[in-house]
Amino acid sequence: MKKALLWDLFWLFVFSLAVGFLVAQTAFAEKTKPTLAERLERLLDATHVAPPPSDRPETDEELHERLHEIAEDAAAVGGNVDDALLLLAVAQHESDFALDVDKGPCRAKTCDGGHAACFLQIHGGSDERNAQLFADRKDCFRTGLKALKNSAASCGPAWRFSAYASGSCISDAGHKGSAELEASWTKWKQRYAAEVAKEGK
Repeated sequence: MKKALLWDLFWLFVFSLAVGFLVAQTAFAEKTKPTLAERLERLLDATHVAPPPSDRPETDEELHERLHEIAEDAAAVGGNVDDALLLLAVAQHESDFALDVDKGPCRAKTCDGGHAACFLQIHGGSDERNAQLFADRKDCFRTGLKALKNSAASCGPAWRFSAYASGSCISDAGHKGSAELEASWTKWKQRYAAEVAKEGK
């Protein structure tokens, strides 16, 4: 009887050790898994960025820090992979992450002749509102993402970004802009999937 009890206790101990090991391994894997922001930053580091204006130089260190902040802001505002990637896709399409389009003021002949602000080229309606969008990238991303989603709801899946691109769901310019944004978004999603796949190797 005592021998059987000892064996039971032994196997209970072995089982407890095995469960503890699996729990610790899972916790370690979760802890070392890159965050969305970290993955976005890796993608941004491998993305072409437009050179800064000649009168506003940006060092490599400053650029790296700015890309880090862009990744953090896109992840925070997007909240999920698809929306965060959409923000980066539109930002790249509109500006190639140029410093002046990010922070303002824009160079001549950019930002729709000075009427639009920030990466997502939002028409704030006043100089004060545009200044706010330049000063707060998260505000820019939130405002732009809302406009993108409103466009998708209005225009439907075929030309979901048409209203965002042109103000109309049925214009040729809107359809062209929507197709370009859709293509850019698809490329970012493919790049993200490839980045995640590399982590498993």
